[in-house]
Amino acid sequence: MKFIPVHVRDIFLPVMDIDDQIFDGWKYFETKRPIYALNDIYVFNSNIFVKSQNNIFIRILGLSTNTNEFLGKETINNKPGFFEKSKIKNSKKIDIEGDYFLYLPQNPEKNNYWHCLIDNISQLLFVIKYKRIKNILCFDNLSKIHNNYLNLVVKKFNLNLLVIKDKYINIKGRGIYTETSKKTFHYYNSESANKIDRKALDEISKSGFKLYDRLYKTGNFVHRYVIRNDSKDLHRISLKNYSFPFSTPVLKSAFTSFQILKKNKERKIYDRIFIIRNKKDNNSPYKMRFMKNEKKILNIFKKRNFEFLDLGLLSFDEQIEYCSNVKILAGLHGTGFVNSLFMKKNSILLNLIPKNYSMPLTEEVKALAFINELNYQELVSEEIEKDFKSSDFGGFEVPELKLIAILDKLNIN
Repeated sequence: MKFIPVHVRDIFLPVMDIDDQIFDGWKYFETKRPIYALNDIYVFNSNIFVKSQNNIFIRILGLSTNTNEFLGKETINNKPGFFEKSKIKNSKKIDIEGDYFLYLPQNPEKNNYWHCLIDNISQLLFVIKYKRIKNILCFDNLSKIHNNYLNLVVKKFNLNLLVIKDKYINIKGRGIYTETSKKTFHYYNSESANKIDRKALDEISKSGFKLYDRLYKTGNFVHRYVIRNDSKDLHRISLKNYSFPFSTPVLKSAFTSFQILKKNKERKIYDRIFIIRNKKDNNSPYKMRFMKNEKKILNIFKKRNFEFLDLGLLSFDEQIEYCSNVKILAGLHGTGFVNSLFMKKNSILLNLIPKNYSMPLTEEVKALAFINELNYQELVSEEIEKDFKSSDFGGFEVPELKLIAILDKLNIN
């Protein structure tokens, strides 16, 4: 038995090619997003294999974030050991009637809202939009977020959800797949990485800090910048570089596919919503950010008839309904803005973000708004207190006069 990794597009012809675009943070590139049909596959260690006639197991790359664009290092995932080979050969056979989609997320046990939707659910919705499927297959190790969102999709489109408990399986039937939403090849683009690095160094310098070290995780892009302020006893601060979409260009369809989940009004709907955070999070020793002048800021929004909602306390179905009909969505920078996927074009998205949230300042929400054609507004506030020893760790002040000026300019009275 031999095992080799090959990209899906090198050995399979798509059954459909859909016009799409890739956004790399600076511009769009025209492309096509293929849909494939694969029969008789093997799955183990979150990877997809097909077996050739001469007994070679071909690892199919490009169909999930687990099966990356690149061959990468030779790990146990793509180079099985002796005992794994035996288990694969004797995989449990599962017969599926009707076309299916295999939901195979990266880090399935994590409750990360952004990655769940953009990296994984978007693939499923893209397939549903263009191909009729009957079943969704998944393994039994999914987190609450993945499970809840899958059940929402299953209910809305009247599908069957089949949960697999076996680690090594051979699926008999026709699976419908599409390529990943994010293109990780840009991790290795030195030109793009250098642009982001120069931007980060400029922001570090303007903030009065000095670069201490660069930490890398994948490719040429810096994962974290370690900086220090000489006036604080050489206290070192580690700031993450949220380089999306510059490091990982994304397909436009990864965002627009969510439009098929939009909901019309079924309950009292608010035109203006300010996203608030669970108070328990703010009292945690690991709290990341909070507004020190929160009462004053919330009062500014209250006077302008905003409704305050903690989206984390709502079901996904309720979140979709509220954000499908809201005209202005505002709040502190965070994953709650992923719900802007459901907002109507030209709706207003107001992001309150601290200056040193990341280096350089993240453009994730800005990119999301740009792709969905929203009116994006950003208020960069003072720096977060990053000293763990400080009682204000995670806190920052939002400039009230600048906020009022933005609201007045947008005629939000």
